[in-house]
Amino acid sequence: MGLTITGGTTITTGETVSITSYSLTVPAGSGSNPVLGTTARNAAANGIVDLVDAGAGAGVLRLKTSSGGTTLVDIALNDPAFDASASGAAALDVSPAVSGVASATGVCAYYEFRDSDGNVIMSGTTVA
Repeated sequence: MGLTITGGTTITTGETVSITSYSLTVPAGSGSNPVLGTTARNAAANGIVDLVDAGAGAGVLRLKTSSGGTTLVDIALNDPAFDASASGAAALDVSPAVSGVASATGVCAYYEFRDSDGNVIMSGTTVA
């Protein structure tokens, strides 16, 4: 699942970038083996997103041009960063709003959720 960047994917130095929603979803696996029940899906989602809160401070969402590319903006997340999982989906806590000011200009194509120690917990490509 990609991170949707509202309003396009070009980020400009000095621009305030806000994240209005994101949800990590663990699929049940229709017709696959094994199929996960809701309790297992919730535990998996909570286990992943709880790692974003590891460390002494809040986690960070880093937006980049590519996997090894330029960092465009670091967005400090709320602590905890995600709500508890329901039906295998954990929603990013965006109240209060989470935002950051871009330090570089480029096309955002990649994201990383990091804990406060800088460890990458999950990453992927963005969806415009």
